Amino acid sequence: MKKTMLLILAMAVCLSVFANGFNLNTIGAKAFGMGGAMIGLADDPTAIFWNPAGLATQGNAFQLVGHDIMPAFTYKYDAAMIDAEADAQHFISPALFWNHKVSPKMALGFGFYVPSGIGARWDGADLANFNDPALNKTFDWESMVNVMHAGPAIAYQATDRLSLGATAEVSYGTMELHMADDMDMNGLMDTQYNEESHGMGFGVNLGLKYQFENDFSIGATYHSPVHFAFKQDDAEFIAPNGVGGFVTMNAEMTRYVTWPMMLGFGTSIKPKAWWTMTADVQYTQWSIMDQLNTELDFDNDAMDQSKPTHLDWVDATQYRIGNEFKFNEMFVARLGYYYDPSPAPNETINILFPSHTYHAVTTGFGFQKCKFAADFGFEYLFGDERDAVAAFGAEMPGTYQMDIMSIALSLTYKY
Repeated sequence: MKKTMLLILAMAVCLSVFANGFNLNTIGAKAFGMGGAMIGLADDPTAIFWNPAGLATQGNAFQLVGHDIMPAFTYKYDAAMIDAEADAQHFISPALFWNHKVSPKMALGFGFYVPSGIGARWDGADLANFNDPALNKTFDWESMVNVMHAGPAIAYQATDRLSLGATAEVSYGTMELHMADDMDMNGLMDTQYNEESHGMGFGVNLGLKYQFENDFSIGATYHSPVHFAFKQDDAEFIAPNGVGGFVTMNAEMTRYVTWPMMLGFGTSIKPKAWWTMTADVQYTQWSIMDQLNTELDFDNDAMDQSKPTHLDWVDATQYRIGNEFKFNEMFVARLGYYYDPSPAPNETINILFPSHTYHAVTTGFGFQKCKFAADFGFEYLFGDERDAVAAFGAEMPGTYQMDIMSIALSLTYKY
């Protein structure tokens, strides 16, 4: 029973995937270039995500987006003589947005986008010093998470200056996890755990935008919490059988997760006809994930477990700024920056699902000709170095460092 508790804890820790480190912080190439400060501007089809009220004052448009996330992740633990680097990977995610004016004051839209789509893969041989040498076994260490949102949007221009909007979001998430654990509770890894779970949830995104005179606007948006129940009928435990071999046990697994509420405020102003400045503040209620509940149902009822796990997360606030410079009717350039603090303490970090505080610099450009537009965006996230110390209760002690490079390309047709 106690051994199974350890595995429950390990699985619950993996939900740090919903921390900022594994979220796609920015949706759309234009937003990429402007530091993701889009709530007060919301002037392209990605407003379905950033602030759906912005759809009411746009024209008809269809947009395709591709994102590529490239993390660089290292882990060192001197006490075990481990110095490892995660495999280089590309995590590519698509997005699609459509906006259509059904009247001068009302617009309908649809969006499909992936706010999380990333993971980590390590060479098990680099982590062999964690393993029980008597088993002579190398374990797999790999994670992959995708969370996809899709749904319709509606926006209405209530007055000449005020617009309101809403997006209904159907969310589908998948989680693949391969990791080692200490089934014998002797401080050495001896068990392989494999999971491929999935779950669905529902939420809404509400927004408003107010346009003042002199090209100044403000916006606000509310993303509701989304409740997930990740499930798998046959989560797999490959554990020592006590006579030199291994035995496979399967369990029906359910993990309950609440994707947190996000509240954002933004502004947009044009100091010059060729220059647009934006700024956002985005607050995320990560403390709602202070406790996670996981249930395991084995064939042997005596091994069944249901246990809450405490993560001690705190709420976090992002600060974003962006600039767009218009050279002529066809070309624009963009610059941005954002600060993205980690909500998780060092004690819950691990090599499959890290959480870091980032300083991100962004840039991009756009080209428009007749009804077609193409935009490119680039982000580089400088992650802080985190030290998880065993003496302070860290589940996986060591030194972690992670930077992320991301690019985005958007193609838009206006009709």
